[in-house]
Amino acid sequence: MAKMYPFRAVIYNEDKVSDISSVVTQPYDKIDNIMQATYYDSSYYNAVRIVKGNTYADDNSENNQYTRARTHLNEWLEENVLKRLDTPAIYPYYQEYKAMGTTYIRRGFVSLTEAVPPGEGVKAHEKTLAAPKIDRLNLMRTTFANFGHIFMLYDDPSLQIEKKMQEFTDKNDPIIEATDDFGEKHKAWQITDPAFIKMVQEVMADKELYIADGHHRFETAGNFRKEKEEQYLCDNSKFTENPTNVMCTCINMNDPGLIVLPTHRLVHNVKDFNPENFEKQLSENFELQTFSYTEENETHVANKMFDELKKAKNSKHAFGVYIKGYPKMLVATLKNEEIMFKAMGTSRSKEWCKLDVSILHTLIMEHLLGIDEKALEAETNVEYEREYFDCIKRVNKEDKLQMSLFVNPTKVSDIKDVAKNSERMPQKSTDFYPKLLTGFLNNVMVLEEKK
Repeated sequence: MAKMYPFRAVIYNEDKVSDISSVVTQPYDKIDNIMQATYYDSSYYNAVRIVKGNTYADDNSENNQYTRARTHLNEWLEENVLKRLDTPAIYPYYQEYKAMGTTYIRRGFVSLTEAVPPGEGVKAHEKTLAAPKIDRLNLMRTTFANFGHIFMLYDDPSLQIEKKMQEFTDKNDPIIEATDDFGEKHKAWQITDPAFIKMVQEVMADKELYIADGHHRFETAGNFRKEKEEQYLCDNSKFTENPTNVMCTCINMNDPGLIVLPTHRLVHNVKDFNPENFEKQLSENFELQTFSYTEENETHVANKMFDELKKAKNSKHAFGVYIKGYPKMLVATLKNEEIMFKAMGTSRSKEWCKLDVSILHTLIMEHLLGIDEKALEAETNVEYEREYFDCIKRVNKEDKLQMSLFVNPTKVSDIKDVAKNSERMPQKSTDFYPKLLTGFLNNVMVLEEKK
């Protein structure tokens, strides 16, 4: 099952970089052009230069974003800007953050695990796309490093590891701290105690890992492993910190600091879209609550819609609808789950069919708007947004946007149920907040015989 390995993390040297917050980033797939430029300006040593470097018109096979990433990594290691810790360890990683008016602390630990194909002890729940995997593989081939974390979930109601970590973190200072772009606090500790490491390995030995975030990076790590096993014929019995392993942060599904945020859909470029016809078609399978809307009462009406949507999250399948220029906001509640079961037949499990995002994508986006899986993969009709009111602002402001579809967050238990069936959820089904910082704790792989 889950095999966990201690490793000698590579971290920023505070003697060389006084402000760790200036050199860490959000995960590569969250970095847009504005964030990329901001990170470049924040510090010459910012990890963006490794994980998502600038591209230029004259790039070639010998000089490109990947080769420049390798050059930066090697320089920073040589200059001791990045330092490798002396002793293999497992690293408690805590994140203190605010969400929906409440302060949480999410507790996890960082280690290496085997980069096995999804399904072989590691369960995946999201579909992956070819282009991001090619990009990440090119980066791993040139840098031999993991700067981004695979976010793994596991299930242990007894919280054995968390209790032991807390005993340690209560008495010891972290080895590294940072504040992210959203003001959330990140801290990590180093535990080298063999007894603790053995305890973690034993607790995790019969556990399944579920990928919460980082599906593309995990599959890429598996592809990288295959390449390097053929090249070096290496295995875990002979080498440490080698290409058969990948860095991950493991978080207990039962941790009270673990929450999932919703990801809303912004729809555009739907041909011949007619709001009245859409509402009529929607009413065939959904009970509709309508809220009269004008620009003057937008905030009040939107809050009413969102409140009704949230009320339904534990017992019903409901979705909010905001259409540009339409004098109503809607909450659409599925009349009966059998509608979804009938639509999917035997092609999907009942667990998958009961997901709000599955119902949204199948019964509304595909059946009523013509946005199928190919369109989603091609990103021709849908964009994504976390905040309710940001969706409304964007629909009002951006000419191409036609509507926003609002969804309740996916439950952690639903992720487990779907992953156990080896099924993949629709894209952007989960949003775990805050993200794990890139560049905070790093795995720079070496082929080094164990003593």
